[in-house]
Amino acid sequence: MTEDTDTVAQVRAWVDRLGASLPRTVDVAALGVKSKAPFQLLCTREALIWRSEELARTACDALERDDFCAAAILTRAVTENAALAWKLMDVLDARGRYTPQQLSDLLMRLLAGSGNYPEAPKPVHVHDCLRKMDEKIPGVLGPVIN
Repeated sequence: MTEDTDTVAQVRAWVDRLGASLPRTVDVAALGVKSKAPFQLLCTREALIWRSEELARTACDALERDDFCAAAILTRAVTENAALAWKLMDVLDARGRYTPQQLSDLLMRLLAGSGNYPEAPKPVHVHDCLRKMDEKIPGVLGPVIN
């Protein structure tokens, strides 16, 4: 059990470092560009960072209480956040292939997409992001069971 406790402590230390470095603001004027895309991208990234920190911190709390089901669900949510961040990185890498409007629409889908509100942008499906991430990091989707 000591090894498990050490692992949780190591993860907790990483989460604490993430928490200490959380961005407090996104200054649109400091970007010095007319395009909305850098601001949208930064807002999306910051939201993912804040969400990841909270989910990971809470997963550590659950593990320390031996609440394994809650810890597993929270860890899956952290993984889904990582997949969305991966998608954001892909969008940034491919930004030249989009028109300004296409880029804005895609970034808004990542930032504010929702299937619950018809007026909101269509969401990016997280499972698509997980599959793409799994191509580079095999095992993200879990073991294949035949």
